[in-house]
Amino acid sequence: MRTKRILLITAILMLSVLCAFVMPVSATATTATGPNVTINETFGMWARLPSTLNFTIMFNTTNVTDRANTTWFINITLVSGSGVNITHAPPNVTVVAGHPLNASMTSWNTTFRINGTADAVFNVGVRHANNSTENATLTRFIFDGTPPAVTALPTMYPVNQTQAKSGDSITLRAMITDVGSGVFNATVNATLIGLGPAIALVNDTTGNWITSVVVGPGIATGTYLLNVTARDNATNMINTTQLGVMIDNTLPAVTISSSQGTSTFATSTVISGVVTEANPHNLTVGGVLITPAFGPYSREVSLSIGYNTFTVVATDVAGNVVTHSITVKRLLAGVAPVPPVVPVPTPTPTPTPVPTPTPTPTPVVTPTPTPVPTPTPTPVVEEPRIPGFGAIFAILGLLAVAYLLRRREE
Repeated sequence: MRTKRILLITAILMLSVLCAFVMPVSATATTATGPNVTINETFGMWARLPSTLNFTIMFNTTNVTDRANTTWFINITLVSGSGVNITHAPPNVTVVAGHPLNASMTSWNTTFRINGTADAVFNVGVRHANNSTENATLTRFIFDGTPPAVTALPTMYPVNQTQAKSGDSITLRAMITDVGSGVFNATVNATLIGLGPAIALVNDTTGNWITSVVVGPGIATGTYLLNVTARDNATNMINTTQLGVMIDNTLPAVTISSSQGTSTFATSTVISGVVTEANPHNLTVGGVLITPAFGPYSREVSLSIGYNTFTVVATDVAGNVVTHSITVKRLLAGVAPVPPVVPVPTPTPTPTPVPTPTPTPTPVVTPTPTPVPTPTPTPVVEEPRIPGFGAIFAILGLLAVAYLLRRREE
């Protein structure tokens, strides 16, 4: 039971907050007071068509000298518009301007209704027929059945931007007017850009209703339409106008290269590359503006002796920035480029193993061998050679070759 009570109380509170949030508050009751007469209008100065409003008129004629001839009139004076009807109750008869309510009353409360059939502004007056000083007039009562007029104005982005990215502060704007009862409030639904469903717009006194918001994180690139809701003091509401917000959270894609590589004897090089971006803003190469700001680009630059660094900066209309750099070294003429020194990793020292002690062997006594006598070699006697034997053998060989050649020729 206790849980049900808590849930019921919570529901009532939430409903109360919701009603207070979505329902505009009418103007306070208006009273017009004159000598011996008071007009009380309990609905405020504005009404929404179709509507029936009650007025209570209190008459006090005790100070009038000729009470028997006292006559009161209800006067309705149109300021603008048409279609206003006046009904008196009781006895529920139509009252026109100048109709006598009662010729003999001394104090009386009566109620009449005004039915609106079209937008109109009028004055409600009560006066004494014989004494013009006894009167009261409720001025500029408004029947308003027309919602505010809302015109979307361009969204204001940060300086030098025509789109926004997450984290940017933007200003949402709309021109909102209401010639009848006036604008009561206005809100914008900014959930599509990561914010709340009813961000209040504030009148800047020129008819423009504005608010500054910060784009939420993680919003996809695209165009978003945010609905504006406007209400007037007669509770007329409109929410068909949309404010456009363009979001771009995509960075430009940039490549960069040098026509002479990164080391050269040349006095200049061409820095080139490609920028890929759907919404480009500007492009600089080495601080010099390049047009167009997208697609292929190139720029010839001079090289000084030593290292030369060139930077390419690409920016889109949402302020997304990408920076790439390249360094080109110009060498002295006749000096070969020094290859880059590749650091050699220092080897990890191998720990010296601790030698295992070897046990000392027991000496073995080797027996002395018995000497064997070497036999004396017998001398070989060479036979004496015949002198000139080698020359004779060579001559015979030549003669044999000559004989063979002669036989082949025959």
